[in-house]
Amino acid sequence: MEPTIARGDHIVADMWCYRARPPGRFEVAILKHENLLLVKRIIAVEGDTIEAKDNRVFINGQMIREAYVQHTGRATERIRTFEPIRIAKGQVFVMGDNRDVSYDSRMAEFGPVPVESIVGKPLFIYKSDADRTGRTLR
Repeated sequence: MEPTIARGDHIVADMWCYRARPPGRFEVAILKHENLLLVKRIIAVEGDTIEAKDNRVFINGQMIREAYVQHTGRATERIRTFEPIRIAKGQVFVMGDNRDVSYDSRMAEFGPVPVESIVGKPLFIYKSDADRTGRTLR
């Protein structure tokens, strides 16, 4: 999730947030995947169609602007470009902000995420080895 969350950041999270409402597009969320807690950004929600062409992401045919994304230049073609995917009911499509190295919904073995696997919402960084204390997560 770099640069949004860096290695060594300690975060405060709301673990009740998504029990009261569904997760929204572009929110940063904590999800449980294969018994691991991961932090990813929700890019598309149920009913959306998402695709990518040369690192540009389109939702429902509209290119989205993502100032939070970092590209390191190490991306493979299968994550830089993918065919349209319609997000099923009860699922979301997640991606990491460090797009070229993120393990996320673009991979067939990961895929769209069931909403019930989203367990929390990071609120802010309270301590960081990178000296980024107090940075709000958006």
